[in-house]
Amino acid sequence: MVIKENTYSSRIVEIQKDRGHEVITTGPYKIVRHPMNVAVIFLYICHCLALGSLFSLIPCVGALVTILIRTHYEDNMLLSELNGYKEYSSKTRYRLIPGMW
Repeated sequence: MVIKENTYSSRIVEIQKDRGHEVITTGPYKIVRHPMNVAVIFLYICHCLALGSLFSLIPCVGALVTILIRTHYEDNMLLSELNGYKEYSSKTRYRLIPGMW
C-alpha cells in the first residue's frame, strides 16, 4: 500500500528531482510521515517472534536502532530540501508512531 501511494520510495534517501518528487499526503501518509519504516520495524519484530528465539532479538535491536536513526536523518533532509514537506510535517506530526514520535 505504501509503495502504491509513494512512487518515489527508494532504499536511498534522496530527492528525485528528475521525476518531479513531491510530498505524498494520501493513504498511510495521512497518519505517519514514514509508513514504510513502520512496516519494516513491524516485519523485524514479527520475524523475531516467529523464530521464537531470544537470540534473534540481538540483531533485531540493532536493525531497529538503525531504522530510527535513518528516519531522523531522512526527515531532516526532507524538511530542508523537499518543497511542501514543512507544511506536511506540521499537519502530520508523527514520524513513526501516532501519539509518540
